[in-house]
Amino acid sequence: MFQKEEDEGVRKQSRGRPRLALEDNETRERILNTAQRLFAQKGFDKVNLRELTKEANTHLAAVNYYFGTKDQLLVALVKRASDTIGAERDQLLQEALSQDLSVRARVEAILKALLRPSVAAVDGNCSVANGTLLARASDLELGEELLEALREHNAQLQLFVDALANTLPNADRSDVSWQLYFLLNIEKAVHTQLERIEHFGEDISPEVDEEALLDRIIAFAVPGLLSLADSAGVH
Repeated sequence: MFQKEEDEGVRKQSRGRPRLALEDNETRERILNTAQRLFAQKGFDKVNLRELTKEANTHLAAVNYYFGTKDQLLVALVKRASDTIGAERDQLLQEALSQDLSVRARVEAILKALLRPSVAAVDGNCSVANGTLLARASDLELGEELLEALREHNAQLQLFVDALANTLPNADRSDVSWQLYFLLNIEKAVHTQLERIEHFGEDISPEVDEEALLDRIIAFAVPGLLSLADSAGVH
């Protein structure tokens, strides 16, 4: 609990507005959830704070208190999304590495651990919206704080580079990293450009089941990774 002087400071800053409960996590989460929904529907630049606070059934003082600015609200969203996806990725990766699998099956399991948390649902908890948020945030230019949050998110990839490099010991580590870079750009396109599929004709529909879409991405990526070990006949 803050001291009396600190309470007085918050009261002065509110300029007559109702003083916020200092530990009202429900309000903070409601603001985050509403912002994520609106940003996904309209884009970050097209959502203003007055619209956001109306949808979240709160007031501007709450946004200012918890986040400060709209840009800082986005940074908080990116960090929350990254933490959620990162925890799911870590759990799935540990499960994949604990199994006795062939090289091909292990590569598939590692890639599914990387992609499923952002492309499909994990145990009923859908993080697809988090994946979309991170994909769209990476195209924005909002300063060093956002870039640092995205860099921290991308640091998760090193665990997967390590896992694949250990599974394909004769593959050059830089080649493995390039393959993951290409793969994650495919993931980003899934979140931001899937509607372009309609330009390929009637044979492909953008309305794809998430698990089926994940399987298609994995089926595309695995041969490229296995080819890195072809010369040694690992698989």
